[in-house]
Amino acid sequence: RSAQGKHDNFLGALCRLLRFLKVLRIVRARRLFRAHQDELDMTNAFLELFRFCFLILLVSHLGACVWGLTGSFACMRKPDFCWVQAMEQSKGEEALKMFPLE
Repeated sequence: RSAQGKHDNFLGALCRLLRFLKVLRIVRARRLFRAHQDELDMTNAFLELFRFCFLILLVSHLGACVWGLTGSFACMRKPDFCWVQAMEQSKGEEALKMFPLE
């Protein structure tokens, strides 16, 4: 094997190990939450409502990220007409520090 192949194999194994540790951490957190669920006096209805609200926030956030990326990509293709640049001009540079186009 070449040195590059060994390096790639090591990095792949390291990534798998880190993913596995992340899963273990999630499982442990879930177990701790379930152990303290009775102490917190949370009903299943409350937990389902909390999960639903969290899911709505997550989907909204991801949709906004996709929307912003779409605008940034559109500006790269047609820099003369772009809604992101129009918003930047109307609201000032402070509005779009998260989406640098350079």
